[in-house]
Amino acid sequence: MDGHYRRDQFGVCPGPLTSTTYFRRGVTAGACGPVYSPAVTITVLPVLTAGTIAANQTVCSGATPAPLTSTAGPSGGTGRFAYQWESSTDNATWTPISGANTETFASGVLAATTYFRRQVDSGTCGPVYSNVVTITVLPVLTAGTIGANQTVCAGTTPAPLTSTTSAAGGTGFLAYQWESSTDNATWTAVSGATGAVFAPGPLPVTTFFRRRVMAGDCGPVYSNVVTITVAPALTAGSIAADQTVCLGATPAPLTSATPATGGTGSYTYQWEASPNGSTWAVVAGATGETFAPGPLTATTYFRRRVTSGPCGPEYSQPVILRVLPVLTAGSIAADQTICTGTVPNPLTNTTDPSGGTGTFAYQWESSADNSNWSAIAGATNSTFAPGTLTATTYFRRRVTSGMGSCATVVSNVVTIQVQPAVTPTVTLATPPVQCPGTPLTFTAVVTNAGAAPTFRWLVNNVAVATGPTFTSSTLVTGDQVRVEVTPTAGLCSTGPAVATVTVTRTPTPLPTLTISVQPGGPVCLGAPLTFSLVNVTEAGPAPQYQWQVNGGDVAGATGPVFTSTTLREGQVVTLRLRTTNVCGQPVTAVSNGITVQIQPPVDVDAGPDREILAGTTITLEGRADGNYPVTWTAAAGLTFPFNDQLRPRVTPLVTTTYTLSAGSGGCADSDQVTITVRPAIRIPNAFTPNGDGRDDTWQIEFIEQFPENTVTVFNRWGNKIFSAENYSRANEWRGDINGQPAPVGTYYYVVVTKGPLGKSYSGSITILY
Repeated sequence: MDGHYRRDQFGVCPGPLTSTTYFRRGVTAGACGPVYSPAVTITVLPVLTAGTIAANQTVCSGATPAPLTSTAGPSGGTGRFAYQWESSTDNATWTPISGANTETFASGVLAATTYFRRQVDSGTCGPVYSNVVTITVLPVLTAGTIGANQTVCAGTTPAPLTSTTSAAGGTGFLAYQWESSTDNATWTAVSGATGAVFAPGPLPVTTFFRRRVMAGDCGPVYSNVVTITVAPALTAGSIAADQTVCLGATPAPLTSATPATGGTGSYTYQWEASPNGSTWAVVAGATGETFAPGPLTATTYFRRRVTSGPCGPEYSQPVILRVLPVLTAGSIAADQTICTGTVPNPLTNTTDPSGGTGTFAYQWESSADNSNWSAIAGATNSTFAPGTLTATTYFRRRVTSGMGSCATVVSNVVTIQVQPAVTPTVTLATPPVQCPGTPLTFTAVVTNAGAAPTFRWLVNNVAVATGPTFTSSTLVTGDQVRVEVTPTAGLCSTGPAVATVTVTRTPTPLPTLTISVQPGGPVCLGAPLTFSLVNVTEAGPAPQYQWQVNGGDVAGATGPVFTSTTLREGQVVTLRLRTTNVCGQPVTAVSNGITVQIQPPVDVDAGPDREILAGTTITLEGRADGNYPVTWTAAAGLTFPFNDQLRPRVTPLVTTTYTLSAGSGGCADSDQVTITVRPAIRIPNAFTPNGDGRDDTWQIEFIEQFPENTVTVFNRWGNKIFSAENYSRANEWRGDINGQPAPVGTYYYVVVTKGPLGKSYSGSITILY
């Protein structure tokens, strides 16, 4: 901004500025000027903002609020800020808080609801104020009071605990939790007890209670303590004793086995009686610690009732005085008749005992005369199985139930009569010696076995038949035939009778025969093999032979010798003999088997004929159709790499024929291979074409053996000066170039032979004169 002043002006007053502005003064003097003073800068600072603070809170009386934080920092001004926190109890009148001049503020404990704001200055800018934060302080929480102390008997339910003064303060929403303690020091929350009042259940011991109160985050605070004193549990003690008495008898007095305890320590007694242990009635006049019942006609239960001040009544366990019903022994069965030395059937319980205590003890007794009785050791069950008896014996059962004169009775008497035993016998006649297959009949002769004995026949301990006789045609020498006779059922005997005989048959040994073959080793296919009977036993009067191959009959081959040229490898030759034994029975025997061994014919191939250059080593390519030994001739100079007998390596110097052989006799085979040896060509390295008749031409020895050849000669510059095909004595190079003698010097050649032994040669040739 330009500042012009007139003579009568020496300054200027700018108005309010919204941004930084520069000022200068311009001066003119008549026609002179203007000239300008240095510029003056009026810097306008950014608008100062106080930022924001947090946060509103509600706290319990006496609690420390969370520190107030800066949620958005101040801005504007000079960029550097001075803070002053202020408080107010009415959000209208504000007071600076001494020392509270940082960006945040921790107020400490508050006694009442208080408002806070943050004042911000920056240089000459300000003050400005943040938003207001309110910390609401709740009223003081009080727990109220509960009532009342009590004294109760163990196991009884106390009166409910009441709220004599209500809890107050805090948020106004009160939460209760009752707590209990057995020592007024260590407290435990009572599950489910969360109301203003609480009804305890029965308590086993003296217990202290208090009420804990919470109001939101305020608390806990505790009420006064209430004591419920529990008197010791009242016990009725015990009485004695259970008894079992006969009908109409007087029981023994009932005594105090253990005294009553607990309660107030002072006790009142009353005895009660019951016919069933369920319905009880007071026994008149029975108020002492003990009681003596009179005679009883039925089972009766007794108990003792005890009270002690407010505690009780408690009852002892009952005792039972059982009056026994009349005892009966029941009945047993049954009379028997048995053989001496046998075991009778067990004696059974046909009618159960009854009466008495309902629990019975048994003792079986025996007598030889039905007058004098003896207890049987160990026979204490309701039934009894006697052991072996040798004389008639009487049995009865004694039953005991309870004690006294009414406790034992005896059953009816059972008689077991014992009869003497007889000894049965059986005999068998030894059968005659007869030929195998002839039926043999055996008859059992018995005594003392009764009218209807039973029979069991066994051969070599295997059961085969029943009945008084046994016939068989399959028995052989050494078989043992046994008969077992069981006496008639019901007959008293010493046991079954047994007889055994051994069978002997006329000996009939089987024939045997042995054969052999000639020749004994393998033969060529088609060669004759002759089989002969070597040995035979038990041939019989008219032996019949039949040669067989693989079990099949050979037509017409019925003599002791058999010859064949048609047998094949692996076939088995046997000789069958049919004849009759000494009993005239047909029998058949087969000789040992001989397996035919045929040597297969061999087939060898010595390989293709070959041509080689002298000094060359080659491999002969022999072949055989099987894995068998082979032989090469001529054998000189043969080597066998890897021991391969079919592929020897040879280096013949002259044409040689080799023979490969295998097998022998009619199974043999051989083949030949010829190796033709060609001499290698010899190329001279110089010749003298001077017409003296010696070395006038370039003669290449043995090249005629390779008629398809090419010979080319070049000078030292690589120019071809001579060329010929099928080079021989007829067209040898005479040392000329285009008909003119070639100059003395060195020339170069290429010789190419064709065919199986073809080869390329190159080198130098010198012409001299």
